[in-house]
Order: sequence, then C-alpha cells, then structure tokens
Amino acid sequence: MNNKNLIILGVAAVVLGGAAFFLSRGTATRAPALNGQRLVPPFDVEKVAKIEIGSALALVAGDEGWIVPAATNAPADRAKITENLLKLLDLKVGQVVRGKTIENPLAVKVFDANGGELAALTLGERHPKYGFGRYAAFKGETVLVADTLDAFTEDAGFWLAPPPPAPEPAEPAEPEADLEGLDRGGEAAPALDRAPSGADLENLEKTPAEPVAEAEVESAPEEPAEQAADGSVAAPAPSGATE
Repeated sequence: MNNKNLIILGVAAVVLGGAAFFLSRGTATRAPALNGQRLVPPFDVEKVAKIEIGSALALVAGDEGWIVPAATNAPADRAKITENLLKLLDLKVGQVVRGKTIENPLAVKVFDANGGELAALTLGERHPKYGFGRYAAFKGETVLVADTLDAFTEDAGFWLAPPPPAPEPAEPAEPEADLEGLDRGGEAAPALDRAPSGADLENLEKTPAEPVAEAEVESAPEEPAEQAADGSVAAPAPSGATE
C-alpha cells in the first residue's frame, strides 16, 4: 500500500470518527433535555367535548352530560373524566428509555366542540418492574411517566356513571280521623258499636243504679173531668186512688 492510499484511509477514519462523535453527542444531549417536559400542551378542561381512547371507545359530551356511545349511550362519570383530563395536563417525562419500543400503543386524543384536536398522546404498557410508571411516545422517543393512567383503557365500563341512589322508603300513612264525629262535635267520636267485654258486664252488675231525684220525675197529666148525663161535672179522682 502506497502513501497516497494511507492518507486517504486516514482522512476517511477521521471523518467517520468525527461524525460518530457528533451523532452520539447529539443523542446524549437530546435525551436528558426531554426530562421534565409536559407530554401534552395546556388546554381548557371545560372546552373538551370528546375523548377518543384507542379505536373502539369514545366519550362524548352532550346537552344532558357525558355519554359512552359504546355502552348504548349510557351516562358517563363526569367527575372521573375531569380527574383524568387533569392527569394528562400534569403528565411529564420522568425518564427517557433508550432502545425501548412500545409493543401495544394506545392513542388518546382530546377534541373540542368544533372537532379541533386539543391534545394527542400515545401510551404504552406499564413498567414491568416498578409498576408505578407507564411508557409513552414523545417526540420520537420512548419515555417513562410516573402515573400508570389506569383509566385510559378501552374498557367502557370504567367510565360509566354510578347508578342513582335508591329512593328512601315512604313513611306509613297516619290513620284517618272519624269524619262523622268531626262533623258533630269537632272531635273524633268514640266507638259506640263495640260490644262490652265480660269484664265490662261484671262491672255493670256490681255498680248500683243511681237513684232518680223526685224533682226529675214528671207528674202525670191530669185527666179531664167527666161530664155526667145531667150536665154536672164530676170531680176527677185523686191520683193513686183505686176504683
């Protein structure tokens, strides 16, 4: 090998070494720069009108509240939706995982009432060792976030609103008053048609009858005097006399 070939090989080695150095340096400086960044841009939770989770589940806001079309338009839990939207807003890159490929990507998209996309995120599986993190795709890298985001699955039942509470039992109705007694004296009349018991009859037999005052006895009316055949009037017989 002559000197000319050696010079060419030396220059090529320098060029390749420099390129490898700059490429590795760029990768090394790029990955740590992602740590702490938010995975979704800020958006107003109150303006969210639709959430798509994967290809089979959607949550839609209507005039009467959120519904789950995949569950025959059953009502969705608004509080749970708001809670998990706030989790998306707080989601940050915890660690960049080099050489990791997400096996089962799950797309999550958030839209406003006009169909405009407010946020989009691709989630992966949980961390297999720690269990408290979840993989996600961010700016061409696979990153690990601190939240597992268990709500973001294609299980429609997780998002359904709880059933309404059972109605309280009705109080027993009060007995009706004796309307006939109220008409007569303003108060309910006592029951008079009840047959006296044996104890009542015994008490009645032992109780002597109260004497009747003479003043309460009415005098019998006097019979009119009889007229004799000759026109004279006979005096009435005295009371209590016998014929």
